[in-house]
Amino acid sequence: MCGFRYLAVVLDAFSRRIVGWAMGHDLKAQLALDALNMALVQRRPVSVIHRSDQGSQLPFN
Repeated sequence: MCGFRYLAVVLDAFSRRIVGWAMGHDLKAQLALDALNMALVQRRPVSVIHRSDQGSQLPFN
């Protein structure tokens, strides 16, 4: 299968650990929401600050 694969990650800024991630074939909002939902379920935070960065879009070979 050829084409792009996109990765969305949610990092905990304090521990610098990946707490949520999602991969998909298209770059839609649902990809970021899936990663964010994984982080919320895993960490169950009381209060959070969210920062978004589109980052780079490099193809994986």
